[in-house]
Amino acid sequence: MKWVDVADTQDIEKGKMGLVEVERKKVVIANVEGTFYAFNDRCPHSNAPLHLGTLQSKVIRCAAHFSSFDVTTGKTRTRSVEQEDYRGPTYAGGLRLWWILEI
Repeated sequence: MKWVDVADTQDIEKGKMGLVEVERKKVVIANVEGTFYAFNDRCPHSNAPLHLGTLQSKVIRCAAHFSSFDVTTGKTRTRSVEQEDYRGPTYAGGLRLWWILEI
């Protein structure tokens, strides 16, 4: 495992999301009250890009089929699927965001 530098914390305001690419995988980073959460950009229900959805508090809603997920746990709020892929630890160290990459 290694930490990978993925973004500047100042690039993603509270209540907003950002899209980064980590080892050719698109990952969404959500800023929920100053804590950062990262997860796969693809909705497991419809395979739509989640970064095009909306973030309200800690819940992201897919723009395609309105499935919603708690970004802090990856658990669904509307369907029987979970958004677990690439959801994982991020670390805000100073002004940078880091992601754990399994190698």
